[in-house]
Amino acid sequence: MAFEEQRTAPRFFVQVPTDYENSHAGSGLTENLSLSGVLIESASSPIEVQSEVQLRFAFFIGSSNTVFRGTVVRQSSDGFAVHFGDMDEAQLGVLRRIHQLAPLASP
Repeated sequence: MAFEEQRTAPRFFVQVPTDYENSHAGSGLTENLSLSGVLIESASSPIEVQSEVQLRFAFFIGSSNTVFRGTVVRQSSDGFAVHFGDMDEAQLGVLRRIHQLAPLASP
């Protein structure tokens, strides 16, 4: 069965260090980011599809204090994609600020 695209928001090219955890802790590098999710590459620890994960991004000073939560929706050999759960205004504000500064990712 082929993978069906389910993106609901434009993706932006953003490469920043990211720490994540669920039952395991790890780190990686974002590849692209949208208001609905993120693709993490170079992941140090695998995470299973459908598992819940907490993410901390090092976008700018103070942004790593904001925790994002989501569900892993896809996994690859060196990373995974996360669909964000519900977000508050502080989380949305961080993502909107990044989107103002980042170039649009290619489809």
